[in-house]
Amino acid sequence: MRTEKLLLLVICFWTMLLAIAPVLGFNFYFPFVVPDVLDSAQQIERLLILRSASFMTSAYFTLRYFLNRKPLSSVSPILVLSNFMIFFGVISNLQNDVSIFEDPSKSNWVVLLVLVIFSYGLFRIHTKDTKKIFDKDW
Repeated sequence: MRTEKLLLLVICFWTMLLAIAPVLGFNFYFPFVVPDVLDSAQQIERLLILRSASFMTSAYFTLRYFLNRKPLSSVSPILVLSNFMIFFGVISNLQNDVSIFEDPSKSNWVVLLVLVIFSYGLFRIHTKDTKKIFDKDW
């Protein structure tokens, strides 16, 4: 199994765990495993980043639909969402004057670094799948 696919599998299981955990009464905040590490302001900031990224992802795919673009690979929605999360996360950190060298519990830079690595792996899978999908078109 390639490194990118292994990374995608790990992220898949991690996100499934994070999706089910609140139903069972647990709240985990990446990169922390200890519940309730983030204060309310950090939680709201992360929710706003996710909200902005979700809306932009929706707008991106809606515009692609109206432009009659060919379908993308199956990982493209995850890739687009993670890229928008990186984009809005960097903007949020710069607006809030968050230092890279600050305590990791107060900074989202660690999360953004993991998202960049994840996004790079998704990009490699996306380019390979896109070549495979459109090989027969030309």
